[in-house]
Amino acid sequence: MNSKILSQEEAIIELIDGEACISHKIVAKFSEIKEKSILDLITKYSSDFEEFGQLRFKIATVRNSVGAVNEEKTYFSNEPQSTLLMTYLRNTEKVKTFKKKLVRDFFKMRKQLQISKPTTNENLISVSTENMRKEFEALHFAFASFKMSENEKRILTNKVFEKLNFPTLETQPKRKSEPVFTLTQLLEDFQISFSPHEINLKLQSFGIIQRVGGYWFLENLKFGVNESYDNYKNPKYYKSTFQELLNIVL
Repeated sequence: MNSKILSQEEAIIELIDGEACISHKIVAKFSEIKEKSILDLITKYSSDFEEFGQLRFKIATVRNSVGAVNEEKTYFSNEPQSTLLMTYLRNTEKVKTFKKKLVRDFFKMRKQLQISKPTTNENLISVSTENMRKEFEALHFAFASFKMSENEKRILTNKVFEKLNFPTLETQPKRKSEPVFTLTQLLEDFQISFSPHEINLKLQSFGIIQRVGGYWFLENLKFGVNESYDNYKNPKYYKSTFQELLNIVL
């Protein structure tokens, strides 16, 4: 199982076999919960976690205080598995704070992976190395010279990526066959008492949506799409992932 730590700031996310994952030890540390409790949860609900992919683990040989040799297992969960694990934890202040960090760090990792992977070599044939260098130098100059929000940086970066035939930061697998619904419709269907405005503020605090030009803009396209209709822009959401979205913000 090949792994590489991606997050430099806190080093909580690892790339394992090409997928961003987090160890149960890190979850325990940041949630301030005993490692054994996290391990017991994963073991007890292993079949639930395996619905969202292979439940990875590493085994290390360790010596205890009296010199005896034991095997220690460390589990690594991918993004949906980690989201599920967090729903099984009691919602303390430490857990809520870590949940926000987890969402943000996984989102950052997806961006890093998207930036590092062009679509195909064929798409890059028409773009010379010199042109790419000039475009990225101009992008770097703009970031260094002007005060810009994350959304403005994303928009500018996407324009450069489109010019170079790179995948944009919103690139996600297409789900054209799945219908989407307004936030109001889904809150009614799921019998949630919070208003759409309250949910939007919660989604914003987790970095899932952002305010762009007076409209809400969905950053994580796993949960829906950004649609324009009647000169009005607002996200619409998939029903299949809406419960996962609620588990994050509520």
